[in-house]
Amino acid sequence: GHKLTLLEHGHKCLNPHGEYYTIIATFRSYESPENLPGHMLIDFGEIDKIFKTEVYDFLDHSFLIYKDDPNVELYKQLSSRVRVLDFSPTAEYIAKFIFERLVKYLPTLVAVEVIESANNSAIWRVGY
Repeated sequence: GHKLTLLEHGHKCLNPHGEYYTIIATFRSYESPENLPGHMLIDFGEIDKIFKTEVYDFLDHSFLIYKDDPNVELYKQLSSRVRVLDFSPTAEYIAKFIFERLVKYLPTLVAVEVIESANNSAIWRVGY
């Protein structure tokens, strides 16, 4: 779950709430698949391993909160899985966070999309 701090008074996302995100990672290659080892840019099993250690294990069953939230110490007392972040845990910043954690190990990564619902998503791309 998470709580957004930097919103106008009365906004529903000021309250702690959960999300069930779908994450899409996009990779690029300028080579045709037949010119790549195994005819693939990257083994999805490798992506899964890196995603699990760099993203999933950090975020799963955690509560994300911005470091300047006035109640950050209270939340830390309530759970050992509170992640105090240097950014507001919006879908936009979570996409950026995931991108930055993955691209170190997956240099052909060009975008990460965080999907909150059928109507809402945020994308972080190379160059933004």
